[in-house]
Amino acid sequence: MRLSDLAGKEVIDVNNGTSLGTISSPEIEIDTETGRVVSIVLPGRRRGFFALGRDPDLAIPWSRVKTIGPELVLVELPYDMRDV
Repeated sequence: MRLSDLAGKEVIDVNNGTSLGTISSPEIEIDTETGRVVSIVLPGRRRGFFALGRDPDLAIPWSRVKTIGPELVLVELPYDMRDV
C-alpha cells in the first residue's frame, strides 16, 4: 500500500462506531531509527466557522489500526483518546 492510497478513507473507532474523520492528505509519523510507521495523523476538526479555529490534530498509534479497507480504516482507540 502506498501512502497516497490512504487519502479519502474514513477513520472509524470500532469501540463505539464513531467517525474520527477522513484522511485528506495522509500524514504519518515514522521512527527514523527503525523505519517503522508510528502513527497516522488526522487533522483536527473545524469548529464552526473558520474564525473559530479547529481542534488539535489526532495522532492514532499504528498499533491501534485494525483494518485498512477500500473505503475505511478501522481503529481501536484506548478510552483516554476517545471523545467522551
